[in-house]
Amino acid sequence: MNTAQPLAGKVAAVTGAGAGLGRAKALSLAAAGAAIVVNDVGPAAHEVVEEITGADGRAHAVLGDVSAKAGIIALTVSAARGCERYGVTANAICPRARTAMTQDVFGDAPGDGADLLSVDQVVPLVTYLASPGAANVNGQVFVVHSGKIALLAPATVEATFTTDSTWTLEEVADRLGTHFTDRDPARTFSAKAAMDRV
Repeated sequence: MNTAQPLAGKVAAVTGAGAGLGRAKALSLAAAGAAIVVNDVGPAAHEVVEEITGADGRAHAVLGDVSAKAGIIALTVSAARGCERYGVTANAICPRARTAMTQDVFGDAPGDGADLLSVDQVVPLVTYLASPGAANVNGQVFVVHSGKIALLAPATVEATFTTDSTWTLEEVADRLGTHFTDRDPARTFSAKAAMDRV
């Protein structure tokens, strides 16, 4: 393996690569030797291509919106299972990074010291997962920020409700209503407690 360019001969498609975290991912993967498909909705994609090719890298811009946020984990798991036999891996990264899109959430970078929400906290994981060294990492979901990388576990079934016939509105209201009566309303599918730990 070429340690200076461990991704030589590989191709990486990066969505949202015209700015922020997507741009940082594209540049990091290109520096590691990958040819980059730079996707974004606007002309900034062409600027990133010029930056990559200006550094003797290979890149091509593809304009358009390919977001699939609601199903990204399902898409990742499906791609991981379906493409594994071809040596393709797919993993999802849930980054917490300071970009133009998260400006209202995270605010400005600190004036002094390290910015723990910098995109620079995320791109090493992206580049590693694309490298041959991560060939056995497939179908995983990571949260990365502030010097932390968290590996998430699959969701579990908390409770199962059954009926002997077709559900009626009254049965659903009775069974679910009883279940949720004493349950903490802050306990939601968003897994806030788990996310607070990462």
